[in-house]
Formats: sequence, C-alpha cells, structure tokens
Amino acid sequence: MNYLNNFLIFFCGASCGSFINLARYRIPRNQSIFFPNSFCDNCKTALNWHQKIPIFSQLFVKKKCNSCGFKIPLKYSIIEIILGCLFILNSHNFYFIFSSNRIVDIFIKCIFVSNLLLISLIDIDTLTIPNKLNTFNYVLGFLTILFFSNHAFHINLILFRILFSILTILFLELFSYLYFLLRGKVPFGSGDSKLLAVFIIWLGLKGMLISLIFSIYLAAIYIFIIYIISLFKTDRIPFGPFLCLGAYLFLILGEEITSRILFFNFS
Repeated sequence: MNYLNNFLIFFCGASCGSFINLARYRIPRNQSIFFPNSFCDNCKTALNWHQKIPIFSQLFVKKKCNSCGFKIPLKYSIIEIILGCLFILNSHNFYFIFSSNRIVDIFIKCIFVSNLLLISLIDIDTLTIPNKLNTFNYVLGFLTILFFSNHAFHINLILFRILFSILTILFLELFSYLYFLLRGKVPFGSGDSKLLAVFIIWLGLKGMLISLIFSIYLAAIYIFIIYIISLFKTDRIPFGPFLCLGAYLFLILGEEITSRILFFNFS
C-alpha cells in the first residue's frame, strides 16, 4: 500500500510538473496558461494526449511532434521527476508548518513547493520574477493562512504578517534605490524583494529571515564554485532560485533545525 501511495503522490507531482513546464513557457510571454492546448515549441501544433503523459511520453513514446518531428527537450521530464520526488518528500515530512492536520499540511506544502519551482525556473530563464506571479502567490498565501492553516482567522497574526510584508518591500526597495545612487547598479531585482514579502505571508517573519540567510549562503557557495571553475559569463545571477531553495529547506527542516545549521537564535 505504501508503494501505491508513493506512486500516486509521485504521479500527482509529475503531473503538476508538466503544468509548470507549460506555465514556465507562457507566463513570461503573457500567454494564457489554460488556453490553447499544449503545443509543440517548434511548429505550434497541438500535442496528442499520449504526448502529454508525464515522463512516460519522454521515455517510451519518444516524445516527438507528429507534424515536424521536433523532440521535446529532456529538461521537461526532469522537472516532472523533480517535482514528483518533492511531493513524496513532502508526504514523508513530519514537520507540520501549516496545519496540524497531516493531509492538509502536505497539500499546502505541495502547492507552495510547486510555486517555488515555477518561480525558480522563470527567474533562471528570464532573470525576472513576474509581478503577477508574486501577486498571485501573495493572495494565495493570504487565503491559505486565513482559512486552512493553524492560524485560520487569527486576525492579529495575519495583520502582523501583512504589515511586515509591506514594510519589507518598502525597506528593500529603498535600500536598492540608495545603493543604485551610490554604486550605479541595482543590488537585487524588485521581484526578489516582493518574493520575500510573499514568504512572510506563507512562512512568517522568522521563516522569511531564515530563508533569506540560507539563500545568501547558498548563493555564495554557488558563486565560489563557478568562480573556481571559471564559468563566469555574466555579473548577474538569478537570486530567486536560492531564495526558493532556502524557503524549502525551512519548510522541510523546521525552524529549530535550520536555526542550528545557521548558528542563529531566532527566539
């Protein structure tokens, strides 16, 4: 039964990964993520049903367009596999951050993680995080915390998160503006500051701070590695994926463990 449950959870994650591949392509181009049907990247012909089965179509059906023979890149199946694995990891995690009800907590985690992956992929592709994506996640986080979490209808706590999310955006945007005046370049994108505000809604102020510190460490390690192996081709790197990875580590490990790893006391 456990194997069957894991398979079903993995398949749900892979299916969400397939949708994320579509959204990753369409959102930066201001296209609808619902219409039209999935189509070939090359000739824009609609894909058949068997060409849209997560992973299976890539491995066994030779995921190719029937019209032009264009083979769908392997990266799409990799994203499906990654999200499927993350869904399974979420289902086996016993740090209940959103709800004391295990099923509800897993469901919310899977929604949040799917959005983190989508944000990361778009930022990698475009070096931007679309405002409408941050706005959607802000509203979704607000509704989730308000109605479905352990903090449901705790108005004071929700107002606290909203207030500090707004202050975070104002502070970071002011810092970025002053930095630009002094140095002539922007230290980080406005999408990153808005993403941190989103984290406050979903994870609270401590969760956002831990995610931010984690992301700085992770980005520093990444920059050091690519500097050592001489892969620097630009002075700009997407910071959103590091923020999202930091948030996911907090989500999975919890406040106590992440605080110990970072040698910070957030009490």
